[in-house]
Amino acid sequence: MKKSELRTGILVETASGELGLVMLNTPKGDIIASENVNKVRTWGPLGNYDENLIFAGDRSKTIRIDKVYDFHYYYNAASLITEDRSLLWERRKVELQLTDKYKAVLDMDSEDALVGCQRVPFEKVLELAEMIADGK
Repeated sequence: MKKSELRTGILVETASGELGLVMLNTPKGDIIASENVNKVRTWGPLGNYDENLIFAGDRSKTIRIDKVYDFHYYYNAASLITEDRSLLWERRKVELQLTDKYKAVLDMDSEDALVGCQRVPFEKVLELAEMIADGK
C-alpha cells in the first residue's frame, strides 16, 4: 500500500504496535492521530512518512507503518482499536535469525535489507539468494 492510497478513518499500525488514525485535510494538514504510551492523545503529520509508509526523518527505516485497517461502520471510524476492522494491507517482510545476537530483515515492499544494524543493498541480497539457489 502507498501513502497516497490512505483515506480518513483508516487505522494504521506501526512496527512497534502503536495505532494511529489517518485524518486527511484537517486545519493542520494530513495527520495521524494516536495515543502515546502514557495514554496522552497526540498527532503527527502524515507528511513525515514517504510513499512506502516509512518515516522520512532522521530515524528513517526504524519507524514504519506495517499494517493498515479499514473500517466497516461509522461508529468505529474514529476508534483506535482493530476489532470490527478488516486488515487491508500488511508489510511483506522476511526475517532470518543469523546468530543469537543478529538477524536479517528484508522488507519486500520497500526493498530494504537490514542485517543486524547495517543497511545492505537489496539487490546484493537478491544476488546472494540467486547464487545460493544456483549452488555457487
